[in-house]
Amino acid sequence: MAIADNLNEIKNSLRETAQRCGRDPESISLLPVSKRHPIEALLEAHEAGENLFGENRVDEALDKLEKLPPAVKIDLIGHLQTNKAARTAGKFRLIHSVDSLKLVRKLDRANGEIGNVQDILIELNTSGEESKAGYTDLAVLLKDLDEMIRLESIRIKGFMTMAPFIEERDLIRRTFVRCREWRDEAQRRFPDQDFGELSMGMSGDYVEAIEEGATIIRVGTAIFGERTY
Repeated sequence: MAIADNLNEIKNSLRETAQRCGRDPESISLLPVSKRHPIEALLEAHEAGENLFGENRVDEALDKLEKLPPAVKIDLIGHLQTNKAARTAGKFRLIHSVDSLKLVRKLDRANGEIGNVQDILIELNTSGEESKAGYTDLAVLLKDLDEMIRLESIRIKGFMTMAPFIEERDLIRRTFVRCREWRDEAQRRFPDQDFGELSMGMSGDYVEAIEEGATIIRVGTAIFGERTY
């Protein structure tokens, strides 16, 4: 099936799921995840109307940006090392995977040097898996947010999480519920902020994510197929 057909299928599923659970489909964005797919695949999706993609690695994302039309933007969704924070300044629409106060400070400093304000999401490890990055303690998150929201060159738009790769749908759903609950608590603690974005759900679990409040679903394999490199 062509990439355009896959995109239409996912968008139809998104719309049907949202309507079934009483949500406005327009409140949910599809982020096609193009990591480890060739530039030709992104261009094919762009021809089908897509202007935003998700990439995991800074080097790969920056290389693709140079080859894509100016209208195309990229979100960085993979783990970001602090020593690469400066390279991201002014390059990405949204960074989904910000997982520490140290990294936020680095991003703030790098973006401040070029007069840019970087939109970010704070990554939460709500599955409890040791292999995943992100905040695991709500109290620590709230303490760090108190400093983060005072910085001038980053803007926190919400939160991101990843469910475990398991078959138990209840455990997957619980991961998304906890992310939403932590977001809600952060919103209560800092009512002047807008933490509206919830980036959660991928090819195998985006239905549950939408049902639990996702505003961004990150779908790769169901659109582009298996990774090619």
